[in-house]
Amino acid sequence: MAYLTTEITSSNPFYQRVESLAGPGNYMSFGKQRSIVAQRLGDTSYQLLFGAPLPEYWWAETDLLGDPPALRKWLLENIYPDWATVNTDIVRHSDGDFNVWALYGLPKEALSWEHVSGIALVGDAAHLT
Repeated sequence: MAYLTTEITSSNPFYQRVESLAGPGNYMSFGKQRSIVAQRLGDTSYQLLFGAPLPEYWWAETDLLGDPPALRKWLLENIYPDWATVNTDIVRHSDGDFNVWALYGLPKEALSWEHVSGIALVGDAAHLT
């Protein structure tokens, strides 16, 4: 799973629309193994995360990261072609450069943990380190 991260700054004309969706917290939309997330930051801008199942190093084989308008167009045409306008407008009006954040998972069969009664690992606590 890869997340392409960018932002919407408070000077962006579309900022108020994202603020109406996320307020002082988050906005999340999920479907078809894809996601769009807006997270409000301390400077009041919003970090945007566009998630999709992509090959591990797809970004190294394309020039899209160096061309944010082309990457936005690619996302709209290839990752979110049938998503509601409320979501695709977030992609369309984002105003920052992009970074890649890859997420990895292990199959259940790869884990050899033994059950311990009364203990549960959730979220960040379950990271393998």
